[in-house]
Amino acid sequence: MGKKKHRSGIKRDNYQYTVNVDGACAGNPGLMGIGGVIVKSGETIHSFSEAKGFGTNNEAEYLAVITALEYMIPLCPESVIIISDSQLVVNQINGIYGINYPHLAKLFNRVQTLIKQIGCPVDIVWASREDNKEADALASAAAGMPMAPISDNGSINLWIPDPDYRPDANKLTELPELNWECERGIRDIVRMGGKAKFGEYAALRTGGFDGYSKIDTELLKYYISVRFGQDAVDWLVDAVGEETEYARKVFRWAARGLPPDMALKKVSVDTEITANAVNKRRVVSYD
Repeated sequence: MGKKKHRSGIKRDNYQYTVNVDGACAGNPGLMGIGGVIVKSGETIHSFSEAKGFGTNNEAEYLAVITALEYMIPLCPESVIIISDSQLVVNQINGIYGINYPHLAKLFNRVQTLIKQIGCPVDIVWASREDNKEADALASAAAGMPMAPISDNGSINLWIPDPDYRPDANKLTELPELNWECERGIRDIVRMGGKAKFGEYAALRTGGFDGYSKIDTELLKYYISVRFGQDAVDWLVDAVGEETEYARKVFRWAARGLPPDMALKKVSVDTEITANAVNKRRVVSYD
């Protein structure tokens, strides 16, 4: 396996098998989830979405690579490319970064052992999260933070807005006003699109109590349908249901104007932040 630098425009056709993988963590450390999509000659043949217990983001990313490699062994492949959006894990596996933690070194050694067992060229390369959406959705779902509806056979239904949908101007005027801080934050994230990172989502705040904070689920769904159409409501319900507080948080952000996929991302970021804060308090309490 040669060293591979970060690159875009990956030539998937050069490989018999292409595997996109991702790891997610509800807090760091927290409940880990891994996901992957395995493609042979342009056709998806398998996907996985598995919870992996308590650990860190980097452990989850390694475990996703390991699971993909373990799946490859009985297939006797001729060539494999594994695509991850973890710069750290990709660069450690390719010898570009050092490994400073024994638990990651153990996972690294497992990766190297599996590559030798596969016995064919295996390239492990980096791609952006935007280019790794399906694996990201599978991993996030396994960690309890859904990012898209997932069918029983593991296929992911990513959000695609209806290009012909136009909100009714009169109905838009009926929606509760946003606090200026929230309105500006939503506008900025929508403008950034897929380039919006964890920090931008974390910085987004309601700016205090607003007209979306305490209303019932049915009214939130109506507001979402006004902004994005009924398809958006159906997509979100498929992704998160509608009876949990997690779902209601997602609905509130979509009702405020975050597109459905971004509303899911916002709540997953907030969940990670809350879990990290709880972990920190636990550590302090032990001292």
